[in-house]
Amino acid sequence: MFEVDSNTKKITMHRGDTGSVTFTATGFDWSEVTAKAVFTMKKKDQTIKEVVSDLPASGVFTVEFENEDTDFLQPGVYEYDVRVVIDPVLDGNGKITDGTVVRTPWDPIPVEIRRTVGQI
Repeated sequence: MFEVDSNTKKITMHRGDTGSVTFTATGFDWSEVTAKAVFTMKKKDQTIKEVVSDLPASGVFTVEFENEDTDFLQPGVYEYDVRVVIDPVLDGNGKITDGTVVRTPWDPIPVEIRRTVGQI
């Protein structure tokens, strides 16, 4: 089971589930700038999953969840946010070091990880 509530944007899944979530960055003409989308899933200050991808002119990007992304997690509530970095500055390893950050207009959103059937 991998579900995304279209109203609250909450993601619910069993440990080890696969699935994808598509986001659309709006309110800007993305064809006029270079931009990267950054999805971060956390538990307190621990980053569980971070995806950085080029943001196309359409503003649409997808985050894929693979089995190994959540199979090791304890059931519970995590949270995620999405940021867009305009004109990102990258270091030699491709890590973003600077740029104009645009945050999502909402508070961090819950990700509920449930036990899989048969797990204790």
